[in-house]
Amino acid sequence: MNNKISKGTTAVFSAVVLCLCMVLGTSPVIVSAANTDMTVTVSGCNARMIGDIAVDAGGETFHSNPGEASISASVSSGTCNIDLSLEPGYKFTSATIGSTTVNSDGAFYNHVRFENIPVASSIGISVTGAGTDGNYANIVWTDDDPGWMGGDCYVDPATGTIQLLKIVRGSDTIWEDGHDVGGYHDYLDVSPDGHFVQCKSGDILTYKFIPRPGYQISGASINGHALTAQSGQSVFEVTANGQFHINGAFTRTDAQTSVSASGITSMSVSGAENAVTSGNVAVNAVTAANPSDNDLQNGMGSDSADFISAVTTADISMTNIISKGGSGTYFSAPSNYWTNALTDLSSPVNLSLAVPNNLSGGETYSIVRHHGGTYEELDAVYNTSTGMLTFSTDGFSEYTVIKKAGTPVSTPVSSGSGSSSSPVEPEFGYTVGGGSIGSFEELEKVLLGQSTLPEDTHGTGILQVVLRRYEKIIPAGVFYALDRSVDNSLHVFVGNGTALRFSNDNSTSGQGELDVTCNQTGGKGYKRISFRSDAILKVKCVLHTIVPAGTGNVTVYRVLPDGSREKLCTVTPTPEGRLGFVITRLGTYELVY
Repeated sequence: MNNKISKGTTAVFSAVVLCLCMVLGTSPVIVSAANTDMTVTVSGCNARMIGDIAVDAGGETFHSNPGEASISASVSSGTCNIDLSLEPGYKFTSATIGSTTVNSDGAFYNHVRFENIPVASSIGISVTGAGTDGNYANIVWTDDDPGWMGGDCYVDPATGTIQLLKIVRGSDTIWEDGHDVGGYHDYLDVSPDGHFVQCKSGDILTYKFIPRPGYQISGASINGHALTAQSGQSVFEVTANGQFHINGAFTRTDAQTSVSASGITSMSVSGAENAVTSGNVAVNAVTAANPSDNDLQNGMGSDSADFISAVTTADISMTNIISKGGSGTYFSAPSNYWTNALTDLSSPVNLSLAVPNNLSGGETYSIVRHHGGTYEELDAVYNTSTGMLTFSTDGFSEYTVIKKAGTPVSTPVSSGSGSSSSPVEPEFGYTVGGGSIGSFEELEKVLLGQSTLPEDTHGTGILQVVLRRYEKIIPAGVFYALDRSVDNSLHVFVGNGTALRFSNDNSTSGQGELDVTCNQTGGKGYKRISFRSDAILKVKCVLHTIVPAGTGNVTVYRVLPDGSREKLCTVTPTPEGRLGFVITRLGTYELVY
């Protein structure tokens, strides 16, 4: 319990005694009276209605925390004054201690004061007539304490954020941009961060509900209060009425797809959360005319001799969609979304097209993009087991599926759910000095601690992992990085070392040759992983590390440039202490447990 104590009177008394002793030339003797431990408990109303229980005794004042029905104090006086206040928006008729009954304050009907109450070990306050004050309305939410007010007003900052824009009463704006407008207004109190609003029932509040990438607003109403979408993106109005505790405002969602292109039966997308700042994406593929063979071969560059034929062309478009809270997908109910057309992306996404296998021996499928007047063959992989042609792209226009000389992969994989794309099957190879690891399974055993690295005969301490598109150079026994075929993600395993180097073709970091330094500090309950670079990662990256065995939930924060922290998620480690979490950029991460 967090009791606030004021000791001004005691300090003044001690100073007077000290000065008097100096005048008399004697040593000060401070006599302390024995204190009485007392507990004040309120009954007759829900604890969440209680704003404050204050005990004033012997110059000291003790306060309860909001939502608590009791307070404990150690006092030196024989009598005390007790104040009981309910949260704004609640009222009661009277309160009683023993034989003393006090009616609530006629101005607000949510406060009483008892004076000169004899101190006792246990004092009970019985409240009558507690309920909602129809003149008041409260809107409450928090993003830093999941258990506050019973846990029904928490919005996880990893899912989105809420901003109060203005409050209108009748035809007058009474609050806007952090300030009252037009002088004093009764029934109006707004906290500096906008997380608590006390206003009059019937007032109209305008909020921004801004989902993080990969999330959407949960619905057109939250906890029974209707939200009305406005013309501005993510802007909603709500009519104040009673108690509105905002909880679970945002929900994780998948990208939406629609395919009507000839020769393509379905489509999936992954990595879209890296391409938008809010909400999700909708990707649409419609039939387009095939370009000439000459244009396609020009786009293939030095591989033009491998060209066999054009199969089909699709005009693929991507739209950033932010839900207004209505039902239906973007394709069935587009008016239920705010939209932003996406043509050129800052971070690429992975697309997988379902293309029927009509290949002969020595043939595979590939993709040629026509974007900005330029034809370009993209790095693509066709998996005959899944029938999926998968590639990465950062521009949306026309895509032509071509048949060319080559060898597709044929690896059965577990089907994902939602918007996850079928994985690209990388070509693995691992070497450690003069030794080697021959398979992905062997490397996984190393990562899980079930095996050790081969002896490094050259003494370089370097594990080099060469993939189809990425090359990672990692100090052996310290860091391990691999592109796992099961989910097409870059997985980085962080041990207790000091350096990790990415050397790639701009597909991972966007910075080509990139040196990142990782320093880990910590001890019990804290770990800090700091990369020197703040680059945005262009593939899904899962950061794995270890905390002490038996550790409970771990809260992961990203440290922002101004030193503040942004909560990413809460994860539960394995019994051995292993955990992993998705990151979208390098930088500094703090793990608190």
